[in-house]
Amino acid sequence: MRVFSSIAVWVLILISGGFFPLRAFADDRDDLHEPGREIKRVNLDLSDGRCQANSPSVLKLIGAAALIAPAEYFLNVALHEGSHALAVKTFGGKVQDFKITPSKDGEGYVMFGKTEYTGEFSKAQLAIIDIAPKISDILIVGSYAALQESENVPQNKYAQVAAAMVATGAWVDFSQDILFVGSQNDLTKFMSRLGARDGGERFSYKLGYGALALAGGLEIGKGWHRVFQKDHSRNLQGKGQGNGQGNGRMKPGLAVTRMSTELGQGYVGIGIGGSF
Repeated sequence: MRVFSSIAVWVLILISGGFFPLRAFADDRDDLHEPGREIKRVNLDLSDGRCQANSPSVLKLIGAAALIAPAEYFLNVALHEGSHALAVKTFGGKVQDFKITPSKDGEGYVMFGKTEYTGEFSKAQLAIIDIAPKISDILIVGSYAALQESENVPQNKYAQVAAAMVATGAWVDFSQDILFVGSQNDLTKFMSRLGARDGGERFSYKLGYGALALAGGLEIGKGWHRVFQKDHSRNLQGKGQGNGQGNGRMKPGLAVTRMSTELGQGYVGIGIGGSF
């Protein structure tokens, strides 16, 4: 119980350090200067009078994405082929060949990876084996969309780049079957397993598939916009009565507070405060 109480006090002190001008708070609360209780505050002003987020430049973010791209490519191919292999093993089949490097099939189509397997499967099981990578893609893009909509995206810009790259790779793998049509196309094989062999029969499948791709693309675009968007939430400005030191604008800084009580237990809160 004491642990939870300590956590609660930490949270309250951090919030107070972030949203209240601590000097005004201390001046107005004379009762806090009673014996056994004190407030000490150190205000470290930034040289430019503002508190800005230390956000990487656009070029650095693009460079980070370029560095991640090769690893993301192989991760995406491994995830795609691994989904096929996992579905095969789930239904009791045997994987004979597993590759995550580009090659050509017998019809001359370029394949970024290949999974060969044997076993006895029903049509429904073969359909699931064919579409398994797309299920993985939906889970990845859906998880990324959930982070976006719930505002739980990492605050670190490089972490945002990494998350966006993984989600983008999954979305590209999911969406490519709409444009690139061939006998080795997973979506084409899936529809054929279900008996849809001509354009009219496949239209409803492609319509639903395209709607999922569009929804995922919108979330991916939103994520990249967030990556390159400057965070101005930490640029604090305010108006005060002034004390002859300026024009009434709040002067942000790093505020450190320490509170001690008669019981001898102390808490230290660090947050963004300011002075007038």
